[in-house]
Amino acid sequence: MAPFSPTINLVCSVLLTMGEAWVELPVAREIWEEDGPVRDMLTDKVRSELAAVVLKETGLQLDDAFLATLPVTVQDPDVGPAGAPSRAAECAVVCVGGPRDGTRLKLDRAHPGLAVQLPLEEPLSALFEAAAGKVAPIRRALYVPIVEGGRCSRADDGAWRFRWDGDC
Repeated sequence: MAPFSPTINLVCSVLLTMGEAWVELPVAREIWEEDGPVRDMLTDKVRSELAAVVLKETGLQLDDAFLATLPVTVQDPDVGPAGAPSRAAECAVVCVGGPRDGTRLKLDRAHPGLAVQLPLEEPLSALFEAAAGKVAPIRRALYVPIVEGGRCSRADDGAWRFRWDGDC
């Protein structure tokens, strides 16, 4: 039986002081699986695209020796963690600490980004004020990636782990 998706994604990321920069490069599955020299070229291409993104966004020039050390991972849209079926553009986030500790989110994208904002549960008085027509700002809890060993932390099931960083 042929795979459902004719493409896979090559992903390369780097952790910077202001967050994580990453790129995804869609690649034809049959080219990736059959041709060794093309694999090397595509791996170099995704790393150079990451360097271009970092240069454009931060002005930081990544040298070739450093780029060569960055791992390039393959995201197969048909296979999830432990071989389970997966959707192409979906990721999970688990919140650690703060008012939303333990909350799990499913996002309709392949990467969660650099922060997640979740509304805080407002007291009953805020609901009465809203019903009376008084406008009050919605307070949100800010969660950012947990970084361990220079990489964003993941739970055993592959969910990204985000820590509470205060209210906003």
